[in-house]
Amino acid sequence: MLSVIATDLPRLIPCNGSRLMGASVPPVDATDATKDEGNAVHWLVAQIHAGKFTAETIVGKKSPEGIFITNEMVEHTDEYRSAFADGAVEVDTSHAGNGWNVRGRADAIKYVPAGGHLTIGELKYGWRIVEPEMNWMLISHVAGFIANNPDK
Repeated sequence: MLSVIATDLPRLIPCNGSRLMGASVPPVDATDATKDEGNAVHWLVAQIHAGKFTAETIVGKKSPEGIFITNEMVEHTDEYRSAFADGAVEVDTSHAGNGWNVRGRADAIKYVPAGGHLTIGELKYGWRIVEPEMNWMLISHVAGFIANNPDK
């Protein structure tokens, strides 16, 4: 059975043979500190969305990675949190077929039944630009949402 993580799809789709190679090398600019800051920003969004903190009270709190939440981090997520306030965060989008499965977790999903409008959020923190066009991870999140919610 072919079992992959959605974040590996941008490598696998153009080159099926890459599944036989070692793990992907992280981008040159991705340091542990950068990853920890990104994870801390994801944590702050999830905490505010769950109602455990407000945007004002989370500043100065320490994330599980040990990163202190700053005003800048909260401000960076203002528009994103607003866009998904009535959606869901950290959504399982795993899906499978005959002989394969893709494990996925979307940062945020908002589905509006009127018109069947689906929005997938991919929160990024830092300076690296990520293009949405032909983004196989985002496409997988859509496929997983549809597979897991056939009534929508």
